[in-house]
Amino acid sequence: MNKTIKTTLLLLALVLAKPALPQTVPSLSKNWKGISTGTSVGVTIGHNPNNPSSPDKGKQGDEFNVFTVPGTLEVVEQKGRHLDLIYRSAYGQTRYIGTISADGKLIQLASFHSSAIFHIEGDRMSGCGESRGSNGTFEHWAGNYSAWCSEFVAER
Repeated sequence: MNKTIKTTLLLLALVLAKPALPQTVPSLSKNWKGISTGTSVGVTIGHNPNNPSSPDKGKQGDEFNVFTVPGTLEVVEQKGRHLDLIYRSAYGQTRYIGTISADGKLIQLASFHSSAIFHIEGDRMSGCGESRGSNGTFEHWAGNYSAWCSEFVAER
């Protein structure tokens, strides 16, 4: 076979070949227990105890406020890298969807009012995110926002 044909076949094989990227997708524990802490202007989510509709009737949340709450994260379903999760605290629950990175070290999370990136390290998961007002009005969305971080440990 002449050199041109060999080179052409080699280039064609390289173009058509699927890259063999190693993927380490962790199978996550079903239940995680931890704590979330946040900083808000206004009240973005029901998990903030400063929310006027919270069980302990917090203050009107239209100013700078902070909160720390214990909570749980349940992995309802995992299909490879794809997740359906529920975060629960004494103040309510929020459904999240998530995608695990190809290297298995990060999860991108999203809900109807929040997004976050979490790091996975064995039986520990931690990350930070942001939320916007979620009562359905533009005014609430624009005037209520928070930054928060959570730390979880897998329950055995």
